[in-house]
Amino acid sequence: MSEKAINGYQIRTDLLHLAKKIVEEQAFAQARLFEAKIHLVKTPEELANLTPPNYTIDDVLSAADKLYQFVQTK
Repeated sequence: MSEKAINGYQIRTDLLHLAKKIVEEQAFAQARLFEAKIHLVKTPEELANLTPPNYTIDDVLSAADKLYQFVQTK
């Protein structure tokens, strides 16, 4: 098996893709929970207080930063 050296840019790109996947999976799980909660709502006020889950680029960057810190640790 040959090992191919990858540079720092490729590592960061791979970590961003992994972080995005992690955050998307978390958002998907939260969305399913949100859908379940909608069916349990009894009043319009309760429905108004529910907010659908979403994620931002900051969530992805934060997850990527945590992964990168792990990579940096010896």
